[in-house]
Amino acid sequence: MSKTRLDLLGALWQIQTHPAFRTVDIVTSAASPKVSDDQVRNHIEGCLRFIARKAEAI
Repeated sequence: MSKTRLDLLGALWQIQTHPAFRTVDIVTSAASPKVSDDQVRNHIEGCLRFIARKAEAI
């Protein structure tokens, strides 16, 4: 696994600890070798947008 992928998975792991994702596994599917780094980046961006929308709703 490349350093880039490890860094991306590290970022996802940090997002995983957010209360919005407490009951949803967002890391495992991203660790698949079939998933590209760009797909993982898009997944991270989507998760961060979700967190931002939840914050705006408060």
